[in-house]
Amino acid sequence: MLKKALRDAGLPYIHCLGHTLDLILKDTLDDSKGASDLIEKVSNIVKIPHSIILMEKLAASQVTVGLCDNTNKFKKLILNVATQWNSTYSMLERFFELKDALAFIQ
Repeated sequence: MLKKALRDAGLPYIHCLGHTLDLILKDTLDDSKGASDLIEKVSNIVKIPHSIILMEKLAASQVTVGLCDNTNKFKKLILNVATQWNSTYSMLERFFELKDALAFIQ
């Protein structure tokens, strides 16, 4: 609708750079079998329900492996949002940051 209104007014339509970048990176990641498999696996792990018990275990394991000083300042996993590539980056970054603590959870 906006496109048509601008065209009717004789004005150029300029796509949002951020949105265009999101689409390009999403297509690139989707086309890369290795990357899409990794994203799917990490996303499935992160989607595990965030129960209080699991959060307590994650906090304790971060203290144990030396990622934080106490369980009140632990880092949580981040779930990606399909429409925002930067959330996928944040999810992967946090997952790999916490990989030692995650491996410690039983």
